[in-house]
Amino acid sequence: MKIIAPLKARDWFKWKTRINWAITIAAFIILFLILVPFVEWWLAIGVSGLGAFCLFLLYLDRRTIGIQCQSAKCLKIIETNTPWECGFKHCQNENTNAFPFINQCEHCHFIPKAYECHHCGEPIFLSKDKQKFQSAKILVIPKPSEKPAVVKDALAEKSAKQREKKQDLQHKYELTQLETNIALEKKRAIKPDELEQTRKELDRLYEKNIGKEDAGEWKKEEIRKQYADNEFEIDRRCAMV
Repeated sequence: MKIIAPLKARDWFKWKTRINWAITIAAFIILFLILVPFVEWWLAIGVSGLGAFCLFLLYLDRRTIGIQCQSAKCLKIIETNTPWECGFKHCQNENTNAFPFINQCEHCHFIPKAYECHHCGEPIFLSKDKQKFQSAKILVIPKPSEKPAVVKDALAEKSAKQREKKQDLQHKYELTQLETNIALEKKRAIKPDELEQTRKELDRLYEKNIGKEDAGEWKKEEIRKQYADNEFEIDRRCAMV
């Protein structure tokens, strides 16, 4: 781990890759110069390249940047690849090798100006303006088992049971009423002879009423012809018909 002052940590992160490559190239050159007097030049290049590659991949690229809490009561070291929560939109940053809190938020690209120490809670300022507002902080994801206990309300539970019982009784009442209506309808069922008699009576009443209606229309037509010049008399006599 490379311990850097908080105000310089962001600049160091920006230059980290370039510095690592510079160290790797320097290591390759030094190893090559050491080996070339003793072995063939192509073998010296291969061994030097392999050594420099291992140095970069296994150490330099994995080396994290650490900052120290500035609180006199804390002074603990914090690794900048700690998963963190953005203080602007509360984004969750877990790809901390590429987006540590000394860089920027991976999702909204907000650049935090302070980090809330997860040891003492004091802000660690990452810029000279010392802005506490919208500080980044450690990402805490609750465990699936840590669900808030559901407190049952005795009154609400009682009301729910009463509603359920009421619905059951209402269903039984409607079912009983339906069965009763069906039984009454069966009793009232019209026999075939009575049905035929009823149909004939309806036909007779229909013909009678139709005849009256036709007679009424004929009478209205006679009134219109007789009192063609008197609208008032036509309306009065037609209304009587």
